[in-house]
Amino acid sequence: MVGHRQSPRLRFRSLPQSGALGLWVLIGCALCACSSNSATTPTPIVTATPTATSSSTATPTASPSPTPAPDSFRATAGSMTQARIGASLADLSATQVLIAGGFDNELAPLAEADIYTTSKNFFTTTETPLIQERYLAASVTLPNGTVLIAGGIGGNGVVLNSAEIYDPTTGVFRLTGTNMSDSRYGAGAALLPDGQVLIAGGVDANNNYLASADLYDPASDSFTASTSALSTARQYATATLLTNGQVLIAGGFGALTGGLNSADLYDPAADTFTASAGQMSNSRCGAAATSLANGDVLIAGGEDCTGTSLNTADLYNPTADSFTPSSSRLSDARAWAATVALANGKILIAGGNDLNGPTATADLYDPATNSFVASKGAMSDARAYAVATLLSNGRALIAGGLNSAGEILSSADLYYP
Repeated sequence: MVGHRQSPRLRFRSLPQSGALGLWVLIGCALCACSSNSATTPTPIVTATPTATSSSTATPTASPSPTPAPDSFRATAGSMTQARIGASLADLSATQVLIAGGFDNELAPLAEADIYTTSKNFFTTTETPLIQERYLAASVTLPNGTVLIAGGIGGNGVVLNSAEIYDPTTGVFRLTGTNMSDSRYGAGAALLPDGQVLIAGGVDANNNYLASADLYDPASDSFTASTSALSTARQYATATLLTNGQVLIAGGFGALTGGLNSADLYDPAADTFTASAGQMSNSRCGAAATSLANGDVLIAGGEDCTGTSLNTADLYNPTADSFTPSSSRLSDARAWAATVALANGKILIAGGNDLNGPTATADLYDPATNSFVASKGAMSDARAYAVATLLSNGRALIAGGLNSAGEILSSADLYYP
């Protein structure tokens, strides 16, 4: 755990106004300066002038035809029942996706959850909401098909140590048997080869950056504190399971140095964290990380320690424990973009904040050529901080987020490869 810093506050991103109303969004790296030897710690309490609420429901209709051209986007037939940002996404099955919690245009934490059904191309609500409203929580689909949603920020800005399990067979949420050892939000999470879940880092209820980690065991429905700790306390880091069974936790935001270019490796066999020997070419917070077929990890975009969105990328090689800057660059700078590994082996990186705010454009990364190309299509609306996943039909779902008018969205897009 890292000590509490004086006068904690968050660096809000100022967005274009919608009419006379503006929205300042909570998600992002905390205020920092590259040359500073200290940094303020984000507070979970938010006050803002809300925007007008975007449309949150739509009558389900059949998918429009004909099928869109390859490398294009089309809005889903229905919208989520709530506009949401900072939500938790998890795949329920080959045909359904859970999107739970987040907060809306009134900056109110949400307990409501939606299920997207691929065959119907629209959203429906779950039988029951989350027991505790929460946003910026960690979420992982467990081997038995249930979903773990842990931590986050709840009502009145309270940072949570509780967690919930969603059972798709009943449509009901329940609390886990025990709580995490620390309250935390903005933590990194990964499903381990033995079925346990690693939840590492984040920020706690006292605004401390965390180096601690918890392990959730589905068999006992309980959390255990890891006996080891991250080499650097970090929030909003990427967490990627490697082919060797270890977890790469890269970048994020640190308490003393601002944006981080360092990384940690977690070894579940020994329950230990070690600092990676390599460092990324840039500090990155809100980057898009994806495991590639050859075992490398692509870490693209994000914000540097000045809060500037990046168009660069790094490739992590687990065998060498090293990062190499990609020789290609994104067509646009992107932080807090949605990323999906497509069935054709390419990586979709959609939306995010460019140098002017949320964008509707997207990039495709081809591992075979180590190159980025701009997508021919664009989403129906600009989206930063959206959630995304690959569907069973090969398309990608990108839902919610924030648009360039400062509105939190209930709408969603499908990407057709």
